[in-house]
Amino acid sequence: SYKAVDEMSKESAQFCGSCAIDVFITLHADGSRLVKCSWVGDSRAACFRSTRYKVFKDISVDHSLSREDEKKRIVEFGETQGGAVVTRRRNRNGEPVGPWAVFTAPPDDKNNLSLMMTRSIGDGHHSKAVIAEPEVTEFLVKKDEHVRLVIASDGLWRVFENKSVRKMLKSVPNPIRAANRLAVESVYRTQRHTHFKLDDVTIIVVDIVASVNEAETE
Repeated sequence: SYKAVDEMSKESAQFCGSCAIDVFITLHADGSRLVKCSWVGDSRAACFRSTRYKVFKDISVDHSLSREDEKKRIVEFGETQGGAVVTRRRNRNGEPVGPWAVFTAPPDDKNNLSLMMTRSIGDGHHSKAVIAEPEVTEFLVKKDEHVRLVIASDGLWRVFENKSVRKMLKSVPNPIRAANRLAVESVYRTQRHTHFKLDDVTIIVVDIVASVNEAETE
């Protein structure tokens, strides 16, 4: 479906793509639940489990040049097929400025189109090395276990680490209110405490609660 949407987007929008992340939860007959996460780009999902959410980890990993495997893939694409250069922009003095990014060719006054993500949907005008193929991870939630998922765009993760997210989750039992609190705090931190420009802040908090085997209730 990621690739299908990417192909459809080429008909009308090639300059403004998007990341994407999905979480699928399947209930098993024994009451356990299988959680699958698929994504492209830098939206991220994290799970918080155990008492007071003291055990937590990312269940997706951003598609960016900070990942050596993604950087290697982009560089090899450029070396074998062309149209992909990993570099930084330069100022008038020739000094590198700004973040590392994927360019179609070395940047100059006429070629400054770039992406910091290594995978996305709908960026057809960018380097062909930036693909829409998702990665997938999965984990099992036991029948009697309570797990909280936080699924969010980079507007949250640029200013929050999992440890800070956990602190807020502990104080807000309701998942909807937790999402609202995280969103408000993300905007505040971005505007007041960092050099970042305000970016999209989209947050979903999902509770996977203990379930009862249907067979036991009959």
